[in-house]
Formats: sequence, structure tokens, C-alpha cells
Amino acid sequence: MQRRESKITFNGKNNSNLRILEDEKDRGFTFIKNQMENGKWLVLLEDVTLIGKTIYKELQGYESNAVIATALKSIKMPDIDYKVLSDSLIEKYPNDIRVDSKKDRIVSSKPCSSFELGNLTFRIAGLYYRIPQPFYTEDSEDGVCSFLFERNDEYRVADNIKSDDGKRDVDTNNGYILGLPFLRSFMVFLNFEENKIGFANKL
Repeated sequence: MQRRESKITFNGKNNSNLRILEDEKDRGFTFIKNQMENGKWLVLLEDVTLIGKTIYKELQGYESNAVIATALKSIKMPDIDYKVLSDSLIEKYPNDIRVDSKKDRIVSSKPCSSFELGNLTFRIAGLYYRIPQPFYTEDSEDGVCSFLFERNDEYRVADNIKSDDGKRDVDTNNGYILGLPFLRSFMVFLNFEENKIGFANKL
């Protein structure tokens, strides 16, 4: 199978390390069509779960387009989802996990391997994508475990949408932004000509 290296603009950032496959056949890719808008790659996000709890859909009851971003080290999410996520982690490990109020990050003084949290699961366009724990946690040199989640401070309701409609303004990246924890978990195929994005498990 032939491959080529390409510099591309992806969510407004140049990335010379992203590899675009020229041949998608027999690679196990699942494609989602019509995914690029205003220079951003978007996917329809339907659910997010961790440690058996729904972070997203059942609590809010509406759908959102998530932005795929290669330059982001974490996963960003709206404030209410971030709170549900952090509360769920603290509830499971009340003595070990906390929110660092200065950095607004979920952290622990124990190594990340001390926790058994399982996969962070996204349902996108009816399919399930699972991110292993080592991809959404990171140990620092001083032994602090950081969870690679951030509050998306840009979240707001669009000016032309009533707030009680429960919709997100995705044009300004106010919903979910899926960074490296998501991209490291899968092979990604960007098809510019047909405006579709494909994901496959790594071989």
C-alpha cells in the first residue's frame, strides 16, 4: 500500500506528521461523510461514557458536532460535561483524585496506573469509539497523574438560538474538541475530495 506524507491544515494548524493514506481498501476504515465545515473536521457526537456513567447524552438530551483537532493535547468539553466527568472520577476515588483549582485540571498524587477506569467511549454517528485509559491520562516527572480533559471555556449558546433549546454553537468550537487522546487511539483517513473522514483500529 502506498503512502505519502503531506502538510495539511487541520483545525487551523499545520501538521507535517499526519499521514494520509492513499489506499483505503481492506484497511477496516469506517467512513463518515460530509464532515468538513469552515475548514474544520466535524463528527456527530451522540454519547460519551466513562466508568459506566453517561457524561453527555442522557443528562442533556441533545446532539453536538465535535471538532477533530491535531494540535490539542487533551479533550475539551463544555462546563457541565466536565463537571459530571470530574465528579464521577472523584466519586470513584474520593481520596485520590481531585480538581486542581489553580490549573483547573483533574489530577492525582498517585501514578495513573493506580486507577482502573476502563475506556472512555464516544458514540459517533451510531458507532462506538473507545479510548484506553493510558491515552487519556499522563504521569508527570514528579509522579502526579493528570487526566487529559479540559473545560471548554468557549462554550456558549449561539446568539440566534434560544438557551432553552439546549443546543451548542459548534461554529465557534463551543462543544467537544477531540485532541490527541482521541487521535492516538485510531488510524485516521481524511478524504478531502469526497469530504469524508474515516477511523480504524490501529493494526
